[in-house]
Amino acid sequence: MNAPLIILITSCFVALAMAGVMFVISRTYPKNIRGLTDWSLAALIMGLSLPLLIARGHVPDLFSVVLATLMILAGFMLMNAGLRKFSGTPARIHRAWLGLFVLAYVSLFAWFTYVQPDVAMRVATLNLFTLVVIFDLLRIALKQLPGTAGRNVLVFSLTILIGARVVRLASLMLGLDQPTGIFDASVSQLVYLAIPTIMIPLGTISFVLLASEKLRRDLEFTSRYDDLTQCLNKRAAMEALQREMARARRRGNNLSIMLIDLDHFKNINDTHGHLEGDRVLVDFSRRAK
Repeated sequence: MNAPLIILITSCFVALAMAGVMFVISRTYPKNIRGLTDWSLAALIMGLSLPLLIARGHVPDLFSVVLATLMILAGFMLMNAGLRKFSGTPARIHRAWLGLFVLAYVSLFAWFTYVQPDVAMRVATLNLFTLVVIFDLLRIALKQLPGTAGRNVLVFSLTILIGARVVRLASLMLGLDQPTGIFDASVSQLVYLAIPTIMIPLGTISFVLLASEKLRRDLEFTSRYDDLTQCLNKRAAMEALQREMARARRRGNNLSIMLIDLDHFKNINDTHGHLEGDRVLVDFSRRAK
């Protein structure tokens, strides 16, 4: 069993395991944490693409080349869609353009598989198209995610994936890299296979961290803030008051507290109902902030 085959088999099992983890999380975490199902499907599709790559020469090229590499691109695109849902970032590109993007990818692979067979051009196509998607993933992570451990792990893994693709594209353009196939045992091929084997699972782990961090923030917010007004609840307000009193004592400063009473609030509740009273509270809280 040669080294590329070992790497691909390992990658397959790791990706499928991460897909299972993400699937469980997507079914157990609150629905307001979005994107988890997309991330689970992304890991699953990438994992299932690897047996097709391994079967190169034993099954038609339509499956082992065109379909397998299409599944890899689809996996990255699902990661992108999941991260957009998670961060609340709307899609910038219309679905028709995404369809053309995928169609161009498939067309190039079909051309360099059946019409003008060229392994180097297939490798370049795979790296170029996935580079576009991964770069957009990195842009979203840097602009839309808070600077937590999960985000830092994701940025690190995406940066390594981008760097590897840029280097490989440059080496292909300069003629320094002449791939002969998926089972090429050259050092460069092993490195390019090993990097996604490590970084894609690491990226999936970062998604788990991001989801856990968001769940923790949501739970902390729920425990400290009123659901209706989004203001500090009584316990959190008393904690804040005690901190301010302690700070005032340490610094020898005076502390002023403002108490505001809403006139006729009980009459509003009794006359117009509690729903209208809730609206008054929400409006006052918004204005007071």
